[in-house]
Amino acid sequence: MLIPVLIGMSLITFSIIHLIPGNPAQTILGEQATPAAIEQLEEQLGLNEPYFVQYTEYMAGLLQGDLGNSLRTNAAISAEIWPFLAATIELTFFAMVFAVIVGVNAGIISAWKQNSMFDYTAMLIALIGVSMPIFWLGLMQQWIFAQELGWLPAFGRSNPRDPVETVTHFYLIDTLLSGRPDQFVTSLKHLVLPGIALGTIPMAIIARMTRSSMLEVLRSDYIRTVQAKGINHLSIVYRHGFKNAVIPVLTVVGLQTGTLLGGAILTETIFSWPGIGRYVFEAIGTRDYPVIQSGILVIATMFVFINLIVDLLYSYIDPRIKY
Repeated sequence: MLIPVLIGMSLITFSIIHLIPGNPAQTILGEQATPAAIEQLEEQLGLNEPYFVQYTEYMAGLLQGDLGNSLRTNAAISAEIWPFLAATIELTFFAMVFAVIVGVNAGIISAWKQNSMFDYTAMLIALIGVSMPIFWLGLMQQWIFAQELGWLPAFGRSNPRDPVETVTHFYLIDTLLSGRPDQFVTSLKHLVLPGIALGTIPMAIIARMTRSSMLEVLRSDYIRTVQAKGINHLSIVYRHGFKNAVIPVLTVVGLQTGTLLGGAILTETIFSWPGIGRYVFEAIGTRDYPVIQSGILVIATMFVFINLIVDLLYSYIDPRIKY
């Protein structure tokens, strides 16, 4: 089902983008461009071709791994998009590690200590986390931890006066490959504020889902049997309880990871993070059709593959599930 989903996504994206008002050739040449110059550029870029011909040429390029060239910079998108995509993947990974560690443990303890002060407090924080606008949280983090306390940097991926030597464009990996632990620490500090801001909503959702799933499992008969055997409470909760409650949590983690990959534009804007969200957003402003199409298709592909991996993990976690 991956193939028809991706073909459908490419067709929908291609169709919608071509309905956006405005002329890319006009945007590139400026308001003072003559009609003859605009027509010549449209012919050069293939924008005057029929819709079906443009889509066919676009799909033919995709099948060969060619995402086309940017109308704005004339650079190959496949090479231009990777640094932005790597930045978003790194940010999303950090945000989800934070969300999973905090959310899962908060949900487990809340279920274990149901109706306790910890349970009420954790679920209240989770509710606030779901309701809190990311842009407000990001600005508050910058004000408190960057401006007032000076603990963490507020913008960018690294120190601009000491640029990272890029190989993979994942700064945490590149700094280790180049033997610069000082740069690794700096890059990690730059990840903290945007990562926490981006991971707050997934953390709250994961915590609530974990609690709900754990409560259902902890009321099961086999848990009472394990308790009757005198097994340690911590072992009961984590080893016997969470193992059987993890599938709904895993589903939420997969969906949230895919969502963050395509929806981090607010966080990337506030923290000046050069991710794929900002890359596509800027392309929308300049009517750069190939960049918009390629960016959306890359995000959609990653979303689909993440969900595929989650589905395959189901059978690994629960042997009763067969495909």
